[in-house]
Amino acid sequence: MICILGPAFSIAEASASERRVGKLLIKTQTNTEVMYTLLNLAKTQRELRNWDKTPPMYAAVLRDFDPFQGHPAVKELEPGGKLAYDDGFSFDAFNDFPLHFSELPEGRRIAAYGEKLLRRVPGGKNDAERAKILDDYWEKIRDFYAASHFQDFLDKNKETYQSYIDDVYSSLPDFDAIGIQEDYHGHRGFDEFRLVPSPLALPQGANYGGMIEDSATHRKIAFNFMGIVEDEAAGRFGFRDKRTVEEMILHEFGHSFCNPVVDKHLAELEPFGFLFSGIAERMRRQAYSNWETVMRELLVRAVHSRYVLMKWGEEAAEKFLREDREDNQFVFIDDFHRLLGDYEKQREKFMTLDEFFPILAKSLAGWGVYPMDVPSPLGLKKTMMT
Repeated sequence: MICILGPAFSIAEASASERRVGKLLIKTQTNTEVMYTLLNLAKTQRELRNWDKTPPMYAAVLRDFDPFQGHPAVKELEPGGKLAYDDGFSFDAFNDFPLHFSELPEGRRIAAYGEKLLRRVPGGKNDAERAKILDDYWEKIRDFYAASHFQDFLDKNKETYQSYIDDVYSSLPDFDAIGIQEDYHGHRGFDEFRLVPSPLALPQGANYGGMIEDSATHRKIAFNFMGIVEDEAAGRFGFRDKRTVEEMILHEFGHSFCNPVVDKHLAELEPFGFLFSGIAERMRRQAYSNWETVMRELLVRAVHSRYVLMKWGEEAAEKFLREDREDNQFVFIDDFHRLLGDYEKQREKFMTLDEFFPILAKSLAGWGVYPMDVPSPLGLKKTMMT
């Protein structure tokens, strides 16, 4: 049985623009801020922001970079562009893509594009053409960075960005939220876990995970991009909510562990892909557009539910499960949650979650699609015990 009531993060000294705690590094990413600045300038941004409560950094970008709304790097993201947001280059693609380059102004490619990212590129007949579209777009980004004097914007807002880094640092959980994930998965292959406050992220308040391996050094970094939230008590926008920071460390970094496990076992999950039709409507509203994506998200949430059980007990775990089951329609989560309890008791036999995953996959055999009247024409129900 894994216990997470161990030592807290060991607090390290702060540098001028980042905070490090063991393997965890808190810092902003220039490339990410440039990407989101371009999206904020594009026409698409009007649908991605909460206009009733607009954080000040969004307003600053629109004001300072208004003369560049016609820049080619902006136009490519709009309808008709090669990387139009509405055509699929959206959501986590804005975090994933810039990770393949060293930080601007250098902007050197450091990693090969993965299949998942290439599939997000709307145009191109093959991967080589899609990769060229991304390379060409990066050159437009470099031109925007130089022409707009983007570094001046970062320098002008240095204290604001530092306050966001400090917000996250002061809100870290009182337990080793990185170590428990490494222990649970039996995986210590990441050299660093980078927590990135991203005040310009769109959709507003969005959070994403990601990872990259440097092609030259083979250094592997897991990323957690955090969108800005409103701190109503303090009357400001920031990253100071301790529960949100804790949940994002466990959830978004969880993708760096769970996604490769699901990807490795896609052949075992494929026979159950028909189940997606029973939850497709609700999942697509949450930006989970296919069976593979749902399985990744399900595993992350199921593992997270076990952490909740270990730290806060059965009542908190049931609340967590109920919300995902009923509000988000991850109807399989109870089966995964229960079976993960078996995994925890058999760690001598199953050293990693990857080794145990086929048992989780087989539990899907107990489900079937059935007709229903509301709220959608199809739904899911258990057809047998697993």
